[in-house]
Amino acid sequence: MNPTTWRNMPHRKLLAFVLALSLLSGCRAGSVDNPDIEETGEGDKQELAEAQDIERRRERVEQGAATTRELIQLRQAAEQGHAEAQYEVGLRYYTGAGVPEDVSEALMWVRKAADQSHGDAQYDLSIMYIEGLGVPRNYKERMRWLRKSAKTGHSEAQLELGAYIENTAAIHMQSSEKEYAAAMKEAAKWYWKAAEQGNTRAREKVVVMYADGNRVPQDFVKAYAWHIVSAHSDQRSRPWSMKAPIPSITAEQIAEAQKLAAELHRHIASAKAAQGDTETLKIRLLHEAAAQGLASAQYKLSHMYREGTGVDRNRKEVRRWLQLAAEGGHAEAQYDLGHWYDIGSWMPKDERKALKWYRLAAEQGHVYAQYTLGGMYSRGEDVPKDDWEALKWYRLAAEQGYDSAQYLLGIMYRDGRGVERDYRRAVEWLSKAGEQGDYRAQYELGIMYANGDGVPRNYQEAVNWLRRPAEQGSLEAQYALGNLHASAEGMSKDYVKAYAWWKIASQFPLVITDEEVTRVENATKNLDKLTEKMTPVQVAAGKKLAAKLSDVIDYNCEC
Repeated sequence: MNPTTWRNMPHRKLLAFVLALSLLSGCRAGSVDNPDIEETGEGDKQELAEAQDIERRRERVEQGAATTRELIQLRQAAEQGHAEAQYEVGLRYYTGAGVPEDVSEALMWVRKAADQSHGDAQYDLSIMYIEGLGVPRNYKERMRWLRKSAKTGHSEAQLELGAYIENTAAIHMQSSEKEYAAAMKEAAKWYWKAAEQGNTRAREKVVVMYADGNRVPQDFVKAYAWHIVSAHSDQRSRPWSMKAPIPSITAEQIAEAQKLAAELHRHIASAKAAQGDTETLKIRLLHEAAAQGLASAQYKLSHMYREGTGVDRNRKEVRRWLQLAAEGGHAEAQYDLGHWYDIGSWMPKDERKALKWYRLAAEQGHVYAQYTLGGMYSRGEDVPKDDWEALKWYRLAAEQGYDSAQYLLGIMYRDGRGVERDYRRAVEWLSKAGEQGDYRAQYELGIMYANGDGVPRNYQEAVNWLRRPAEQGSLEAQYALGNLHASAEGMSKDYVKAYAWWKIASQFPLVITDEEVTRVENATKNLDKLTEKMTPVQVAAGKKLAAKLSDVIDYNCEC
Protein backbone atom coordinates (compact mmCIF):
# COMPACT_ATOMS: atom_id res chain seq x y z
CA MET A 1 0.00 0.00 0.00
CA ASN A 2 1.38 3.43 -0.88
CA PRO A 3 0.97 6.61 1.27
CA THR A 4 -1.73 8.02 -1.04
CA THR A 5 -3.84 4.92 -0.53
CA TRP A 6 -3.39 5.30 3.22
CA ARG A 7 -4.54 8.93 3.18
CA ASN A 8 -7.60 8.04 1.12
CA MET A 9 -8.81 5.18 3.32
CA PRO A 10 -12.52 5.41 4.24
CA HIS A 11 -13.23 7.40 7.42
CA ARG A 12 -15.17 4.41 8.71
CA LYS A 13 -11.95 2.46 9.13
CA LEU A 14 -10.16 5.35 10.80
CA LEU A 15 -13.04 5.75 13.23
CA ALA A 16 -12.96 2.02 13.88
CA PHE A 17 -9.26 2.33 14.65
CA VAL A 18 -9.89 5.16 17.20
CA LEU A 19 -12.80 3.28 18.74
CA ALA A 20 -10.69 0.15 19.05
CA LEU A 21 -7.95 2.06 20.84
CA SER A 22 -10.49 3.46 23.33
CA LEU A 23 -11.95 0.00 23.84
CA LEU A 24 -8.48 -1.40 24.49
CA SER A 25 -7.83 1.40 26.98
CA GLY A 26 -11.16 0.80 28.68
CA CYS A 27 -10.59 -2.93 28.89
CA ARG A 28 -7.22 -2.41 30.50
CA ALA A 29 -8.69 0.07 33.01
CA GLY A 30 -11.68 -2.16 33.72
CA SER A 31 -9.50 -5.15 34.43
CA VAL A 32 -7.90 -3.23 37.29
CA ASP A 33 -10.53 -0.81 38.62
CA ASN A 34 -13.77 -2.62 37.86
CA PRO A 35 -13.47 -6.38 37.42
CA ASP A 36 -17.25 -6.67 36.96
CA ILE A 37 -17.19 -5.00 33.51
CA GLU A 38 -18.28 -7.47 30.84
CA GLU A 39 -15.84 -8.78 28.22
CA THR A 40 -15.80 -7.17 24.78
CA GLY A 41 -18.74 -8.26 22.62
CA GLU A 42 -18.57 -9.86 19.17
CA GLY A 43 -18.98 -6.50 17.42
CA ASP A 44 -16.21 -4.99 19.49
CA LYS A 45 -13.93 -7.94 18.70
CA GLN A 46 -14.53 -7.43 14.99
CA GLU A 47 -13.68 -3.73 15.29
CA LEU A 48 -10.59 -4.62 17.29
CA ALA A 49 -9.44 -7.09 14.62
CA GLU A 50 -10.04 -4.47 11.93
CA ALA A 51 -8.04 -1.92 13.89
CA GLN A 52 -5.18 -4.35 14.32
CA ASP A 53 -5.24 -5.05 10.58
CA ILE A 54 -5.09 -1.31 9.90
CA GLU A 55 -2.12 -1.00 12.24
CA ARG A 56 -0.29 -3.79 10.43
CA ARG A 57 -0.95 -2.07 7.12
CA ARG A 58 0.34 1.22 8.52
CA GLU A 59 3.55 -0.51 9.59
CA ARG A 60 3.98 -1.96 6.12
CA VAL A 61 3.46 1.47 4.60
CA GLU A 62 6.12 2.93 6.89
CA GLN A 63 8.49 0.08 6.06
CA GLY A 64 7.83 0.61 2.36
CA ALA A 65 8.48 4.33 2.72
CA ALA A 66 11.76 3.60 4.52
CA THR A 67 12.74 1.18 1.78
CA THR A 68 11.88 3.76 -0.85
CA ARG A 69 14.05 6.37 0.88
CA GLU A 70 16.87 3.84 1.12
CA LEU A 71 16.59 3.01 -2.59
CA ILE A 72 16.57 6.70 -3.56
CA GLN A 73 19.72 7.31 -1.54
CA LEU A 74 21.30 4.16 -2.97
CA ARG A 75 20.49 5.24 -6.52
CA GLN A 76 21.91 8.70 -5.89
CA ALA A 77 25.16 7.21 -4.57
CA ALA A 78 25.35 4.90 -7.58
CA GLU A 79 24.84 7.78 -9.99
CA GLN A 80 27.64 9.65 -8.20
CA GLY A 81 29.99 6.78 -9.07
CA HIS A 82 30.20 4.76 -5.84
CA ALA A 83 31.08 1.22 -6.94
CA GLU A 84 29.47 -0.56 -3.97
CA ALA A 85 26.22 1.33 -4.51
CA GLN A 86 26.31 0.59 -8.24
CA TYR A 87 26.77 -3.10 -7.49
CA GLU A 88 23.88 -3.18 -5.02
CA VAL A 89 21.58 -1.38 -7.45
CA GLY A 90 22.53 -3.94 -10.09
CA LEU A 91 21.87 -6.81 -7.71
CA ARG A 92 18.49 -5.39 -6.74
CA TYR A 93 17.44 -5.31 -10.37
CA TYR A 94 18.81 -8.85 -10.80
CA THR A 95 17.03 -10.25 -7.74
CA GLY A 96 13.90 -8.12 -7.80
CA ALA A 97 14.55 -6.95 -4.22
CA GLY A 98 12.66 -3.67 -3.78
CA VAL A 99 12.51 -2.99 -7.53
CA PRO A 100 11.06 -4.81 -10.54
CA GLU A 101 13.34 -7.47 -12.00
CA ASP A 102 15.19 -6.02 -14.97
CA VAL A 103 18.19 -7.86 -16.41
CA SER A 104 19.16 -4.95 -18.67
CA GLU A 105 19.29 -2.52 -15.75
CA ALA A 106 21.15 -5.11 -13.68
CA LEU A 107 23.73 -5.51 -16.43
CA MET A 108 24.25 -1.75 -16.75
CA TRP A 109 24.89 -1.17 -13.03
CA VAL A 110 26.95 -4.31 -12.49
CA ARG A 111 29.14 -3.31 -15.43
CA LYS A 112 29.65 0.19 -13.97
CA ALA A 113 30.85 -1.37 -10.71
CA ALA A 114 32.99 -3.92 -12.52
CA ASP A 115 34.71 -1.14 -14.46
CA GLN A 116 35.81 0.21 -11.07
CA SER A 117 37.49 -3.12 -10.16
CA HIS A 118 34.67 -4.30 -7.90
CA GLY A 119 35.49 -8.04 -7.57
CA ASP A 120 31.95 -9.26 -6.91
CA ALA A 121 30.63 -7.21 -9.83
CA GLN A 122 33.33 -8.55 -12.13
CA TYR A 123 32.47 -12.13 -11.16
CA ASP A 124 28.74 -11.57 -11.69
CA LEU A 125 29.43 -9.93 -15.04
CA SER A 126 31.39 -13.01 -16.10
CA ILE A 127 28.35 -15.12 -15.18
CA MET A 128 26.05 -12.87 -17.19
CA TYR A 129 28.26 -13.30 -20.27
CA ILE A 130 28.38 -17.10 -20.02
CA GLU A 131 24.61 -17.42 -19.38
CA GLY A 132 23.55 -14.71 -21.84
CA LEU A 133 21.76 -12.62 -19.21
CA GLY A 134 20.96 -9.26 -20.79
CA VAL A 135 23.84 -9.70 -23.23
CA PRO A 136 24.74 -12.20 -25.99
CA ARG A 137 26.81 -15.13 -24.75
CA ASN A 138 30.49 -14.26 -25.13
CA TYR A 139 33.05 -16.74 -23.83
CA LYS A 140 35.97 -14.38 -24.38
CA GLU A 141 34.35 -11.66 -22.28
CA ARG A 142 33.37 -14.25 -19.69
CA MET A 143 37.01 -15.24 -19.21
CA ARG A 144 38.27 -11.65 -19.24
CA TRP A 145 36.01 -10.64 -16.37
CA LEU A 146 36.55 -13.92 -14.50
CA ARG A 147 40.30 -13.39 -14.49
CA LYS A 148 39.90 -9.77 -13.34
CA SER A 149 37.66 -10.91 -10.48
CA ALA A 150 40.06 -13.67 -9.45
CA LYS A 151 42.88 -11.13 -9.20
CA THR A 152 40.81 -9.08 -6.71
CA GLY A 153 40.65 -12.15 -4.44
CA HIS A 154 37.13 -13.41 -5.27
CA SER A 155 37.23 -17.07 -4.19
CA GLU A 156 34.54 -18.34 -6.58
CA ALA A 157 36.29 -16.64 -9.49
CA GLN A 158 39.59 -18.16 -8.41
CA LEU A 159 38.04 -21.61 -8.22
CA GLU A 160 36.41 -21.34 -11.65
CA LEU A 161 39.56 -19.90 -13.22
CA GLY A 162 41.57 -22.81 -11.84
CA ALA A 163 39.03 -25.28 -13.23
CA TYR A 164 39.09 -23.58 -16.65
CA ILE A 165 42.90 -23.72 -16.83
CA GLU A 166 42.93 -27.36 -15.71
CA ASN A 167 40.24 -28.48 -18.17
CA THR A 168 41.74 -26.57 -21.08
CA ALA A 169 45.14 -28.14 -20.48
CA ALA A 170 43.57 -31.62 -20.21
CA ILE A 171 41.78 -31.21 -23.55
CA HIS A 172 44.92 -30.02 -25.33
CA MET A 173 47.35 -32.59 -23.98
CA GLN A 174 48.97 -32.72 -27.43
CA SER A 175 50.83 -29.57 -26.36
CA SER A 176 54.28 -29.95 -24.87
CA GLU A 177 54.73 -31.57 -21.50
CA LYS A 178 56.36 -28.36 -20.29
CA GLU A 179 53.31 -26.26 -21.24
CA TYR A 180 50.96 -28.77 -19.60
CA ALA A 181 52.96 -28.72 -16.36
CA ALA A 182 52.97 -24.92 -16.36
CA ALA A 183 49.18 -24.82 -16.84
CA MET A 184 48.60 -27.29 -14.01
CA LYS A 185 50.87 -25.26 -11.75
CA GLU A 186 48.80 -22.15 -12.46
CA ALA A 187 45.52 -24.04 -11.88
CA ALA A 188 46.84 -25.28 -8.53
CA LYS A 189 47.81 -21.71 -7.63
CA TRP A 190 44.25 -20.46 -8.12
CA TYR A 191 42.76 -23.44 -6.28
CA TRP A 192 45.11 -22.76 -3.38
CA LYS A 193 44.17 -19.06 -3.23
CA ALA A 194 40.46 -19.95 -3.17
CA ALA A 195 41.02 -22.65 -0.54
CA GLU A 196 42.84 -20.17 1.70
CA GLN A 197 39.64 -18.12 1.78
CA GLY A 198 37.65 -21.11 2.99
CA ASN A 199 36.21 -22.28 -0.33
CA THR A 200 35.17 -25.90 0.29
CA ARG A 201 35.29 -27.07 -3.33
CA ALA A 202 38.72 -25.54 -3.79
CA ARG A 203 40.00 -27.45 -0.75
CA GLU A 204 38.78 -30.69 -2.29
CA LYS A 205 40.58 -29.87 -5.55
CA VAL A 206 43.86 -29.11 -3.76
CA VAL A 207 43.75 -32.40 -1.83
CA VAL A 208 43.19 -34.46 -4.99
CA MET A 209 45.78 -32.63 -7.09
CA TYR A 210 48.61 -32.98 -4.59
CA ALA A 211 47.65 -36.50 -3.50
CA ASP A 212 47.59 -38.15 -6.92
CA GLY A 213 50.46 -36.17 -8.44
CA ASN A 214 49.09 -36.59 -11.96
CA ARG A 215 48.73 -32.88 -12.62
CA VAL A 216 51.24 -31.27 -10.24
CA PRO A 217 54.27 -32.74 -8.44
CA GLN A 218 53.01 -35.09 -5.74
CA ASP A 219 53.12 -33.53 -2.27
CA PHE A 220 51.67 -35.63 0.54
CA VAL A 221 52.29 -32.92 3.13
CA LYS A 222 50.17 -30.33 1.30
CA ALA A 223 47.49 -32.88 0.41
CA TYR A 224 47.20 -34.15 3.98
CA ALA A 225 47.31 -30.64 5.47
CA TRP A 226 44.28 -29.63 3.42
CA HIS A 227 42.63 -32.95 4.23
CA ILE A 228 43.00 -32.08 7.93
CA VAL A 229 41.57 -28.59 7.33
CA SER A 230 38.58 -30.05 5.48
CA ALA A 231 37.95 -32.71 8.13
CA HIS A 232 38.14 -30.13 10.91
CA SER A 233 35.90 -27.66 9.09
CA ASP A 234 33.27 -30.17 8.03
CA GLN A 235 33.25 -32.44 11.09
CA ARG A 236 34.44 -30.41 14.06
CA SER A 237 33.93 -33.27 16.51
CA ARG A 238 36.57 -35.43 14.81
CA PRO A 239 40.18 -35.20 16.01
CA TRP A 240 42.94 -33.99 13.75
CA SER A 241 44.79 -37.28 14.21
CA MET A 242 42.27 -39.04 12.00
CA LYS A 243 43.52 -41.82 9.72
CA ALA A 244 45.43 -40.46 6.73
CA PRO A 245 43.82 -40.82 3.28
CA ILE A 246 47.29 -41.48 1.80
CA PRO A 247 48.57 -45.00 2.67
CA SER A 248 52.24 -44.23 2.00
CA ILE A 249 52.50 -41.04 4.07
CA THR A 250 55.09 -41.18 6.84
CA ALA A 251 54.77 -40.14 10.48
CA GLU A 252 57.17 -37.25 9.85
CA GLN A 253 55.08 -36.04 6.92
CA ILE A 254 51.91 -36.22 9.02
CA ALA A 255 53.54 -34.09 11.74
CA GLU A 256 54.67 -31.56 9.13
CA ALA A 257 51.18 -31.56 7.59
CA GLN A 258 49.60 -30.86 10.98
CA LYS A 259 51.83 -27.80 11.41
CA LEU A 260 50.90 -26.56 7.93
CA ALA A 261 47.21 -27.24 8.67
CA ALA A 262 47.42 -25.08 11.81
CA GLU A 263 48.86 -22.22 9.73
CA LEU A 264 46.16 -22.67 7.12
CA HIS A 265 43.45 -22.60 9.80
CA ARG A 266 44.79 -19.28 11.09
CA HIS A 267 44.95 -17.88 7.57
CA ILE A 268 41.37 -18.97 6.79
CA ALA A 269 40.08 -17.60 10.10
CA SER A 270 41.76 -14.28 9.36
CA ALA A 271 40.28 -14.16 5.85
CA LYS A 272 36.79 -14.91 7.16
CA ALA A 273 37.12 -12.27 9.88
CA ALA A 274 38.07 -9.71 7.25
CA GLN A 275 35.10 -10.72 5.11
CA GLY A 276 32.70 -10.77 8.05
CA ASP A 277 30.34 -13.54 9.10
CA THR A 278 27.24 -12.01 7.53
CA GLU A 279 25.76 -13.23 4.29
CA THR A 280 26.99 -11.70 1.09
CA LEU A 281 24.96 -8.86 -0.34
CA LYS A 282 23.62 -11.05 -3.11
CA ILE A 283 22.42 -13.75 -0.72
CA ARG A 284 20.81 -11.15 1.55
CA LEU A 285 18.94 -9.52 -1.33
CA LEU A 286 17.88 -12.88 -2.73
CA HIS A 287 16.53 -13.91 0.67
CA GLU A 288 14.70 -10.60 0.89
CA ALA A 289 13.07 -11.05 -2.51
CA ALA A 290 12.42 -14.78 -1.96
CA ALA A 291 10.72 -14.11 1.38
CA GLN A 292 8.37 -11.76 -0.48
CA GLY A 293 7.37 -14.68 -2.70
CA LEU A 294 9.36 -13.78 -5.82
CA ALA A 295 9.72 -17.13 -7.57
CA SER A 296 12.76 -16.15 -9.63
CA ALA A 297 14.66 -15.20 -6.46
CA GLN A 298 13.62 -18.48 -4.84
CA TYR A 299 14.95 -20.37 -7.85
CA LYS A 300 18.25 -18.47 -7.80
CA LEU A 301 18.65 -19.22 -4.08
CA SER A 302 18.04 -22.91 -4.71
CA HIS A 303 20.68 -22.91 -7.43
CA MET A 304 23.24 -21.17 -5.20
CA TYR A 305 22.69 -23.61 -2.34
CA ARG A 306 23.01 -26.52 -4.77
CA GLU A 307 26.24 -25.28 -6.34
CA GLY A 308 27.70 -23.86 -3.13
CA THR A 309 28.16 -20.47 -4.80
CA GLY A 310 28.73 -17.92 -2.05
CA VAL A 311 27.14 -20.24 0.51
CA ASP A 312 27.75 -23.71 1.86
CA ARG A 313 25.91 -26.45 0.01
CA ASN A 314 22.66 -27.22 1.79
CA ARG A 315 20.35 -29.96 0.50
CA LYS A 316 17.47 -28.86 2.71
CA GLU A 317 17.62 -25.27 1.47
CA VAL A 318 17.92 -26.46 -2.13
CA ARG A 319 14.71 -28.47 -1.86
CA ARG A 320 12.87 -25.80 0.08
CA TRP A 321 13.50 -22.93 -2.32
CA LEU A 322 13.11 -25.01 -5.46
CA GLN A 323 9.74 -26.33 -4.28
CA LEU A 324 8.54 -22.79 -3.49
CA ALA A 325 9.74 -21.48 -6.84
CA ALA A 326 8.04 -24.32 -8.72
CA GLU A 327 4.80 -23.81 -6.81
CA GLY A 328 5.09 -20.10 -7.61
CA GLY A 329 4.99 -20.91 -11.32
CA HIS A 330 8.70 -20.62 -12.20
CA ALA A 331 9.09 -22.78 -15.31
CA GLU A 332 12.81 -23.49 -14.85
CA ALA A 333 12.17 -24.60 -11.26
CA GLN A 334 9.30 -26.80 -12.38
CA TYR A 335 11.53 -28.47 -14.96
CA ASP A 336 14.36 -29.00 -12.45
CA LEU A 337 11.94 -30.43 -9.90
CA GLY A 338 10.51 -32.78 -12.51
CA HIS A 339 14.01 -33.84 -13.54
CA TRP A 340 15.03 -34.56 -9.95
CA TYR A 341 11.92 -36.64 -9.33
CA ASP A 342 12.58 -38.37 -12.66
CA ILE A 343 16.15 -39.48 -11.90
CA GLY A 344 15.84 -39.73 -8.10
CA SER A 345 18.47 -37.06 -7.41
CA TRP A 346 17.90 -34.55 -4.59
CA MET A 347 14.31 -35.84 -4.48
CA PRO A 348 13.05 -39.42 -4.07
CA LYS A 349 12.30 -40.99 -7.45
CA ASP A 350 8.63 -40.45 -8.29
CA GLU A 351 7.50 -40.80 -11.92
CA ARG A 352 4.05 -39.34 -11.23
CA LYS A 353 5.45 -36.15 -9.72
CA ALA A 354 8.10 -35.94 -12.42
CA LEU A 355 5.42 -36.02 -15.13
CA LYS A 356 3.36 -33.39 -13.28
CA TRP A 357 6.20 -30.87 -13.03
CA TYR A 358 7.48 -31.57 -16.56
CA ARG A 359 4.00 -30.90 -17.92
CA LEU A 360 3.56 -27.67 -15.94
CA ALA A 361 6.91 -26.39 -17.22
CA ALA A 362 6.17 -27.52 -20.78
CA GLU A 363 2.80 -25.77 -20.78
CA GLN A 364 4.65 -22.56 -19.96
CA GLY A 365 6.86 -23.06 -23.01
CA HIS A 366 9.93 -24.54 -21.32
CA VAL A 367 11.75 -26.05 -24.28
CA TYR A 368 13.60 -28.83 -22.43
CA ALA A 369 10.43 -29.87 -20.64
CA GLN A 370 8.62 -30.05 -23.98
CA TYR A 371 11.45 -32.11 -25.45
CA THR A 372 11.49 -34.41 -22.42
CA LEU A 373 7.73 -35.00 -22.62
CA GLY A 374 8.10 -35.78 -26.33
CA GLY A 375 10.70 -38.42 -25.49
CA MET A 376 8.58 -39.94 -22.73
CA TYR A 377 5.58 -40.35 -25.04
CA SER A 378 7.75 -41.56 -27.92
CA ARG A 379 9.32 -44.32 -25.80
CA GLY A 380 6.26 -45.05 -23.64
CA GLU A 381 8.34 -44.19 -20.59
CA ASP A 382 6.18 -43.72 -17.44
CA VAL A 383 3.26 -42.84 -19.78
CA PRO A 384 1.37 -44.82 -22.44
CA LYS A 385 3.27 -44.79 -25.74
CA ASP A 386 1.65 -42.15 -27.95
CA ASP A 387 3.36 -41.00 -31.16
CA TRP A 388 0.85 -38.21 -31.76
CA GLU A 389 1.49 -36.76 -28.29
CA ALA A 390 5.24 -37.14 -28.82
CA LEU A 391 4.98 -35.31 -32.14
CA LYS A 392 3.06 -32.46 -30.49
CA TRP A 393 5.69 -31.83 -27.83
CA TYR A 394 8.64 -32.29 -30.20
CA ARG A 395 7.07 -29.76 -32.57
CA LEU A 396 6.65 -27.18 -29.80
CA ALA A 397 10.29 -27.56 -28.79
CA ALA A 398 11.45 -27.59 -32.42
CA GLU A 399 9.59 -24.37 -33.16
CA GLN A 400 11.64 -22.76 -30.38
CA GLY A 401 14.80 -23.73 -32.23
CA TYR A 402 15.92 -26.73 -30.17
CA ASP A 403 18.05 -28.80 -32.56
CA SER A 404 17.50 -32.21 -30.92
CA ALA A 405 13.73 -31.72 -31.14
CA GLN A 406 14.05 -30.62 -34.76
CA TYR A 407 16.02 -33.78 -35.53
CA LEU A 408 13.50 -36.12 -33.92
CA LEU A 409 10.58 -34.25 -35.48
CA GLY A 410 12.23 -34.70 -38.87
CA ILE A 411 12.67 -38.42 -38.23
CA MET A 412 8.99 -38.77 -37.27
CA TYR A 413 7.92 -37.06 -40.51
CA ARG A 414 10.33 -39.25 -42.49
CA ASP A 415 9.07 -42.47 -40.90
CA GLY A 416 5.40 -41.45 -40.68
CA ARG A 417 5.18 -41.81 -36.88
CA GLY A 418 2.22 -39.94 -35.38
CA VAL A 419 1.64 -38.25 -38.74
CA GLU A 420 1.48 -39.12 -42.43
CA ARG A 421 4.91 -39.59 -43.99
CA ASP A 422 6.10 -36.25 -45.37
CA TYR A 423 9.62 -36.15 -46.82
CA ARG A 424 9.44 -32.44 -47.54
CA ARG A 425 8.84 -31.61 -43.88
CA ALA A 426 11.35 -34.24 -42.83
CA VAL A 427 14.08 -32.55 -44.89
CA GLU A 428 12.94 -29.13 -43.64
CA TRP A 429 13.31 -30.05 -39.95
CA LEU A 430 16.44 -32.17 -40.41
CA SER A 431 18.04 -29.27 -42.29
CA LYS A 432 17.20 -26.86 -39.47
CA ALA A 433 18.82 -29.22 -36.96
CA GLY A 434 21.77 -29.93 -39.24
CA GLU A 435 22.50 -26.24 -39.76
CA GLN A 436 22.71 -25.89 -35.98
CA GLY A 437 25.35 -28.62 -35.86
CA ASP A 438 23.28 -31.69 -34.93
CA TYR A 439 25.49 -34.51 -36.27
CA ARG A 440 22.61 -37.02 -36.35
CA ALA A 441 20.52 -34.79 -38.63
CA GLN A 442 23.54 -34.15 -40.83
CA TYR A 443 24.14 -37.89 -41.19
CA GLU A 444 20.49 -38.69 -41.97
CA LEU A 445 20.35 -35.95 -44.62
CA GLY A 446 23.54 -37.29 -46.18
CA ILE A 447 22.09 -40.79 -46.40
CA MET A 448 18.76 -39.49 -47.78
CA TYR A 449 20.55 -37.61 -50.58
CA ALA A 450 22.86 -40.57 -51.26
CA ASN A 451 19.94 -43.03 -51.59
CA GLY A 452 17.37 -40.64 -53.04
CA ASP A 453 14.98 -41.27 -50.14
CA GLY A 454 12.25 -38.67 -50.50
CA VAL A 455 14.62 -36.27 -52.26
CA PRO A 456 16.34 -36.32 -55.68
CA ARG A 457 19.54 -38.35 -55.45
CA ASN A 458 22.46 -35.96 -55.18
CA TYR A 459 25.86 -37.40 -54.30
CA GLN A 460 27.58 -34.06 -53.92
CA GLU A 461 24.91 -32.89 -51.49
CA ALA A 462 25.28 -36.20 -49.67
CA VAL A 463 29.04 -35.66 -49.33
CA ASN A 464 28.51 -32.08 -48.12
CA TRP A 465 26.20 -33.24 -45.32
CA LEU A 466 28.19 -36.34 -44.35
CA ARG A 467 31.48 -34.50 -44.09
CA ARG A 468 30.19 -32.38 -41.19
CA PRO A 469 29.48 -35.25 -38.77
CA ALA A 470 32.56 -37.10 -40.02
CA GLU A 471 34.71 -34.18 -38.88
CA GLN A 472 32.87 -34.23 -35.53
CA GLY A 473 34.06 -37.81 -35.01
CA SER A 474 31.05 -39.78 -36.33
CA LEU A 475 32.24 -43.28 -37.29
CA GLU A 476 29.14 -44.02 -39.35
CA ALA A 477 29.61 -40.81 -41.38
CA GLN A 478 33.31 -41.55 -41.95
CA TYR A 479 32.47 -45.05 -43.16
CA ALA A 480 29.66 -43.74 -45.40
CA LEU A 481 31.97 -41.16 -46.99
CA GLY A 482 34.42 -43.91 -47.85
CA ASN A 483 31.61 -45.83 -49.54
CA LEU A 484 30.44 -42.78 -51.51
CA HIS A 485 33.87 -41.83 -52.85
CA ALA A 486 34.64 -45.44 -53.77
CA SER A 487 31.47 -46.34 -55.62
CA ALA A 488 29.22 -43.30 -56.22
CA GLU A 489 27.59 -43.31 -59.64
CA GLY A 490 26.59 -39.67 -59.79
CA MET A 491 30.07 -38.24 -59.34
CA SER A 492 33.65 -39.15 -60.15
CA LYS A 493 35.11 -41.90 -58.01
CA ASP A 494 37.93 -40.71 -55.80
CA TYR A 495 40.01 -43.59 -54.43
CA VAL A 496 42.30 -41.24 -52.49
CA LYS A 497 39.38 -39.74 -50.52
CA ALA A 498 37.78 -43.16 -50.10
CA TYR A 499 41.08 -44.50 -48.76
CA ALA A 500 41.45 -41.56 -46.37
CA TRP A 501 37.99 -41.91 -44.83
CA TRP A 502 38.13 -45.70 -44.55
CA LYS A 503 41.60 -45.37 -43.03
CA ILE A 504 40.23 -42.97 -40.40
CA ALA A 505 37.22 -45.23 -39.75
CA SER A 506 39.45 -48.32 -39.40
CA GLN A 507 41.43 -46.55 -36.65
CA PHE A 508 38.39 -45.20 -34.78
CA PRO A 509 39.55 -44.79 -31.15
CA LEU A 510 36.24 -45.07 -29.29
CA VAL A 511 34.69 -48.37 -30.39
CA ILE A 512 32.02 -49.49 -27.92
CA THR A 513 28.96 -51.07 -29.58
CA ASP A 514 28.79 -54.21 -31.75
CA GLU A 515 27.67 -52.04 -34.67
CA GLU A 516 30.79 -49.88 -34.30
CA VAL A 517 32.99 -52.97 -34.17
CA THR A 518 31.42 -54.21 -37.42
CA ARG A 519 31.94 -50.84 -39.14
CA VAL A 520 35.60 -50.73 -38.12
CA GLU A 521 36.12 -54.30 -39.38
CA ASN A 522 34.37 -53.53 -42.68
CA ALA A 523 36.39 -50.33 -43.13
CA THR A 524 39.60 -52.35 -42.67
CA LYS A 525 38.49 -54.99 -45.22
CA ASN A 526 37.42 -52.31 -47.72
CA LEU A 527 40.73 -50.56 -47.27
CA ASP A 528 42.67 -53.74 -48.09
CA LYS A 529 40.60 -54.35 -51.24
CA LEU A 530 40.87 -50.72 -52.33
CA THR A 531 44.65 -50.71 -51.91
CA GLU A 532 44.91 -53.44 -54.56
CA LYS A 533 43.27 -51.10 -57.09
CA MET A 534 45.43 -48.08 -56.24
CA THR A 535 48.87 -47.05 -57.38
CA PRO A 536 51.62 -46.47 -54.78
CA VAL A 537 51.31 -42.74 -55.42
CA GLN A 538 47.56 -42.84 -54.70
CA VAL A 539 48.11 -44.85 -51.51
CA ALA A 540 50.69 -42.32 -50.32
CA ALA A 541 48.27 -39.49 -51.12
CA GLY A 542 45.48 -41.31 -49.25
CA LYS A 543 47.65 -41.71 -46.16
CA LYS A 544 48.65 -38.05 -46.28
CA LEU A 545 45.03 -36.93 -46.61
CA ALA A 546 43.97 -39.22 -43.76
CA ALA A 547 46.63 -37.67 -41.49
CA LYS A 548 45.49 -34.18 -42.48
CA LEU A 549 41.82 -34.95 -41.85
CA SER A 550 42.61 -36.61 -38.51
CA ASP A 551 44.05 -33.32 -37.25
CA VAL A 552 40.69 -31.56 -37.61
CA ILE A 553 38.44 -34.34 -36.29
CA ASP A 554 36.91 -33.62 -32.89
CA TYR A 555 36.54 -36.93 -31.03
CA ASN A 556 35.07 -35.11 -28.00
CA CYS A 557 31.78 -34.94 -29.89
CA GLU A 558 29.19 -37.42 -28.60
CA CYS A 559 28.83 -38.99 -32.02
